[in-house]
Amino acid sequence: MHLNVQSIKNKIDEIDMFLSSNPCHVFCVNEHWLSPAEIALYTPEGFELVSSYCRTKSSHGGVAIFIKRNSNIEYVAQKVDHFCKEQLFEIAALLLPKLKLVIISIYRTPSSDIHQFIDQMETLNKDLLVKYRHHKIAYIGDINIDIRLKTPTVTHFQNMLRSNNLYCMNNKPTRLDACLDNIISNLTKDECQYGVINPVLSDHDSLWLMINCENYPTQQPEHIKRIRLLYPDNITKLRQKLSEVEWDRVYNCNSNGNAFNLFMNILTSLVQNCCPQIIKKMKTDGAPNRKKKHNWFTPELHDLRNTLIALHKMAKTGNLESKQRYKEARKNYRTEIQMAKQRANDAFIENSSNKCKAAWQNADYQTKMEEQDENNSIVEVGDEESIIISDVYAVEVNIGTYNEMKEDDDWNLSTDDDDDDIRRDVLFGMIQLLFVILSDPLSPQSPTHTCFRPDLTAYSNDSL
Repeated sequence: MHLNVQSIKNKIDEIDMFLSSNPCHVFCVNEHWLSPAEIALYTPEGFELVSSYCRTKSSHGGVAIFIKRNSNIEYVAQKVDHFCKEQLFEIAALLLPKLKLVIISIYRTPSSDIHQFIDQMETLNKDLLVKYRHHKIAYIGDINIDIRLKTPTVTHFQNMLRSNNLYCMNNKPTRLDACLDNIISNLTKDECQYGVINPVLSDHDSLWLMINCENYPTQQPEHIKRIRLLYPDNITKLRQKLSEVEWDRVYNCNSNGNAFNLFMNILTSLVQNCCPQIIKKMKTDGAPNRKKKHNWFTPELHDLRNTLIALHKMAKTGNLESKQRYKEARKNYRTEIQMAKQRANDAFIENSSNKCKAAWQNADYQTKMEEQDENNSIVEVGDEESIIISDVYAVEVNIGTYNEMKEDDDWNLSTDDDDDDIRRDVLFGMIQLLFVILSDPLSPQSPTHTCFRPDLTAYSNDSL
């Protein structure tokens, strides 16, 4: 999706609504009017900045490419700053390796020298043909060249494109009656679809490009996570099996390494047998059971937007009264967006059982912080209400017996090894682990909360 936004600062809410109505994976922006220090501060909701160019000597202009967050698309930002010339040839580039596609957001100021622009673009094309000779290339942006005009300059421009196996796709007007925004590519008509949308955000229409590729993920793929289910019966069975083990075999080993390996093999085998793992499929767009952000895009806003589109078309006729009505409607539209967001946030906080937490969740969402819910370490799965224990699992247990054993002089670990103290510490660590496992975290007499600190033995679900 491409849009000449003509200042993104005061239109970020409207852009969010436009992208929610016209979802895309890659969003290219011309004329963001931001400085290098500001560009990262104005990112559409659900997107992240990948590549950009900002002017340093003059105001306005600039280009940027945003990509949908968690869209499972591999991308590589391309360094093309050395090709950029302020006001003349402003670009940002992105490579999609799996699609073998290079996307370039491009902008040319109307008053700049068109012949210098053509020369600079040809220089870039030659470089791209060397680096990506087996890739597809798609320029998309406002070049301020109406390709429908039969002039020597336009003919020269199109001849340069043909010599590089490129052509202009769009021939529909994007600003009043002029076709100034275009898609320049070597994609064939069978490989893509494209069109023009009126976003009612600036005096330019938006361009969209859809790649017809079987490798392109139409749905977010699932990945697999292995989790260990701990039922009360399984815990009881594990405790029983551990109590039946003849641990003398571990103690009588001739070295610390052999003792530790035997201990871990016995423990791992019993845990796998008594508390088996299951496979849970999860979406890649975040944590499981993640709470969804409340929606502020109301039917009333949808109706206002349709009205604004109709008024925008009327204003294009040049009628002063229509233009004034459009300006007033747009001002009202922006105000209603802010109020809708505020009402949605207020309702979200008011209906939450923990209002303070809900307020912080709103703040975190605005800064795109992806944090798991407070109780994400223990969740229910299926109808059996199985308990999922996170990779960092610990319970508060009474290890007084272990401490007494460590201080008992009768607890003799004398061997022929020279490292009796080391072996003593290793075996005490094993014994402490057994006390943690043998304590029943599900019984009413013992604590049931997790303290979210690594246990001393670092014995997690992954190691099991």
